[in-house]
Amino acid sequence: MNHDQVLRQDFPTADDGYDRASVDAHLAAVAAAMNALEVQISGFEVERDALRRQAAATSRQAEVEVISKRTAAHTPARPYETAEHKIVEGTVNKGEVSARLIATKMALDGEDRETIKKRLETYELENADALLDDVIAKVG
Repeated sequence: MNHDQVLRQDFPTADDGYDRASVDAHLAAVAAAMNALEVQISGFEVERDALRRQAAATSRQAEVEVISKRTAAHTPARPYETAEHKIVEGTVNKGEVSARLIATKMALDGEDRETIKKRLETYELENADALLDDVIAKVG
């Protein structure tokens, strides 16, 4: 729907002005177009946030590599790895980063676990349940 279609003024006339059914149908079409745009914007925001995190992780990864080279002999083994460590070190699957962002957004929007899990099926995740547990724990 474009600007001219929204400003349309060629509705059929009725005794009391414009034909109400035609105007209502037009408003429903405008609302549907707005809703589609809002969904598209939301998708772009998730993608933008994923790209920002990816860029930040890449930057942190470069910093970690420099530090690691300097202190290779003095670095103790970590007893565990969190998702954040994996992102910083660049060992996480890029799909996992995107899936984590989408799961977080959906959880913040109030979606239930099964709906989120179903959405994550499009990503190649080693353990979707663990990722989902982590996201839900952090979102609360």
